[in-house]
Amino acid sequence: MVKDFDVLVGELTKSPRQTLKISLRTYKGRRFVDIRTFSPLVEGGEPKPTARGVSVSPEMWPRFREVLARVDQALCEKGWLDWEDLGGD
Repeated sequence: MVKDFDVLVGELTKSPRQTLKISLRTYKGRRFVDIRTFSPLVEGGEPKPTARGVSVSPEMWPRFREVLARVDQALCEKGWLDWEDLGGD
């Protein structure tokens, strides 16, 4: 039987109290990329996962990335970011 586990891939500070963690997870035999907000339940406590997040299966990941590329395009077209902000030329 496969044991449930997490592999933390990256972490971003969302606010002083919230962190966005990107992990590879296996839960009940299912694998997915988990993008979730973590926040402490009490001041100074250990951050815990919240319900705010999304889990994407490996099979869906290529399509998810395609949509993110369209988000990049839209952000630049709206002038909210420049291509340089995204590491582009």
